[in-house]
Amino acid sequence: MERWNISNVVSPHLSDLLDDEDQELEEILREQKEWMALCHITAIDGTHVKARLPQGQEIPCIGRKGYPSQNILAFVDFNMCFTFAWAGWEGVTHDSRIFAEALRREELNFPHPSGNKYYLVDAGYSHMKGYNAPYKENNVRYHLAEFRRGATRQLRETRGCIEKFNYLHSSCRNVVERTFGI
Repeated sequence: MERWNISNVVSPHLSDLLDDEDQELEEILREQKEWMALCHITAIDGTHVKARLPQGQEIPCIGRKGYPSQNILAFVDFNMCFTFAWAGWEGVTHDSRIFAEALRREELNFPHPSGNKYYLVDAGYSHMKGYNAPYKENNVRYHLAEFRRGATRQLRETRGCIEKFNYLHSSCRNVVERTFGI
């Protein structure tokens, strides 16, 4: 008896069933997978976790969030698994300072990228060999919400190769926020 799989029946005709927005999503997902496989191994970011401290010791830990926190540097792979984390920094400490310190300290066994691989970092980090930051130029979009604001597909399209790079960068680096649960 032959077994049928619905995907075998639907897949050849999937483009007939999808509207323009669904086809746009399919294209984006395909491009993301290709881009990640090309040279990116994980994404890096910091997150703030609320901290409870004895009265009088909160001030150094009150950062941009307005409450005492610890800033945690984390690496997240594209399977949403943490591959490196360093906690304990005061909330006022900028992500790039923690990152620079992690690069400097050998005892942390910081997982440096090798060969032609890169970590995706956000605009707060420096772009350097092994660490891929987005383009920061005037009138160039980066965050996914900026691309989604357009009322029509044409307004949501990337404008040139720099925005295309930023769009793919942002959509892939978004794995950090999804993993943190933000």
